[in-house]
Amino acid sequence: MSIGFIFLGYGNYTFNKEDMSIAALLISIYPMFPNAPGDNRWHLQALRHFYVLAMEEKIFHSVDVDANKVVNVAARMTFLADGEYQSEDMNTPVLLQESKKLTHIKIIDEDYYDVNFSFEKIQGDPKVIYIKRKHFKDINPKLLNPENVLTTDITQQSIKNNLV
Repeated sequence: MSIGFIFLGYGNYTFNKEDMSIAALLISIYPMFPNAPGDNRWHLQALRHFYVLAMEEKIFHSVDVDANKVVNVAARMTFLADGEYQSEDMNTPVLLQESKKLTHIKIIDEDYYDVNFSFEKIQGDPKVIYIKRKHFKDINPKLLNPENVLTTDITQQSIKNNLV
């Protein structure tokens, strides 16, 4: 069971530190853990699953609206910790720390539109944002300029002639 506690939800969940969560966790493992799955003499089966009440999702995702998939995006995240605002450049998905409250996110990835999100009025930490990809970024800018295409073709032809 301890290995399961370490890898809760593939590492996306942690235990909450609220009083109710701590009580539920203690009930699930205390006072006497059973020796076998059928051992319901000291510890009821239903009480063994109370640890689920203590779990909380801590991972923050960014989802591409076109593909509807989780994407890796560079973002500047602003946290409120000890009354001070701290900004950090991170790549999503990221595990949020409980000691810091996420207040702002600015997408700084060049493949996605620059968007600012504010979460100051939200009680808990957000878990997901939806962003849109700039489709024209998929095209190489050198290909849009006819002069560069022409010189590229001449260079490629001269290389082919030199190899033959």
